[in-house]
Amino acid sequence: MLKWILSVITLIFTLGVGFIYPHTTAPLAFDQNEPSIILESNSTVDANACRKAIKLLTQYERLAESQHVKLSPSRIAELNRLREEGKIKSSDLPGSLQSEFPGQFVGMTLEKIREICGKQK
Repeated sequence: MLKWILSVITLIFTLGVGFIYPHTTAPLAFDQNEPSIILESNSTVDANACRKAIKLLTQYERLAESQHVKLSPSRIAELNRLREEGKIKSSDLPGSLQSEFPGQFVGMTLEKIREICGKQK
């Protein structure tokens, strides 16, 4: 039993802390064919994470509707205003969309994510 516990602990540390706290570390391994983006802190971010974060912050109305989440007209207007200013964050989104948001971008504005990912408006 002790041997099994030690092997599980070794596996967790082999996978890295990102396995337990994915929002605090960059991925440890990535496909060489998949483009990645270098963050200012010298960690890499998967281009798919960039695309997903930008998609969630710009297409929230359609995505919420597809998940049968109803947004009031005033909430949509507020989200649209934040989006146009580039100030929208994952915390502004409905809960179902927040749960899909890539952890490394939580708390960042759309403007900052586009800057990091090299995307223009």
